[in-house]
Amino acid sequence: MDNEIIDGGFILLSRKILCSEIWRKPPEYLKIFLYILLKVNHKDGLFPRGSNFFNFSEEKPNGVTINQIYKFLSWAKSEKVRILATQKTTRGVVIKVNNYEHYQTADNYERQDERQDNGRIAAGQRQDYKQECKNERNNIINIEEKTKKFTPPSIEEITNYCMERKNGVDPQRFFDYYNAGGWKDSKGKPIKNWKQKMIAVWEVKKEGNKPAPQISKSESFYMSLSK
Repeated sequence: MDNEIIDGGFILLSRKILCSEIWRKPPEYLKIFLYILLKVNHKDGLFPRGSNFFNFSEEKPNGVTINQIYKFLSWAKSEKVRILATQKTTRGVVIKVNNYEHYQTADNYERQDERQDNGRIAAGQRQDYKQECKNERNNIINIEEKTKKFTPPSIEEITNYCMERKNGVDPQRFFDYYNAGGWKDSKGKPIKNWKQKMIAVWEVKKEGNKPAPQISKSESFYMSLSK
């Protein structure tokens, strides 16, 4: 019957999920997230609204592995995503869905009949929605680019890489050269990939090799201060 009450309750799912980063991830990410969203409390109880206890060794979504769940959780609670927060316990993990109150409150959503025209979304509104998705994707890309900060390698990392490639490069000299220059190349641009710089500039090749960069007087001076 059309008026039959559907037992088991429900969750709200924003249409903007189509523009979100999770939509671009492997399909099991969304499956695990929806599973968690369906399992957390919709009202305060033993655990607060929007959170619950999980033991994935005993119960988990069909078709996903424990390893996939761990990868998802690591991504979901990372600094740039933060859609979940977790707290380990002796028997499992307590998971909290961040911003649950905002996304699971119907009054926070625009009414569908306010955006529709005779059962169809008007062309202008459809275009607005596409622009919203584009802006959302650009925001995600900008956040990702800002969070990709270069971390200078340690002497040990450089040494291990040189040994692995058997390239004959002096790890200490490589480190001192770029460390003295603030990890910038000869054109003053910040280095993004030191391994690529090692291969393209420093490695001794049989043919067509360019000599390793020469340390300038100013760099030699700053290097002497660090000894």
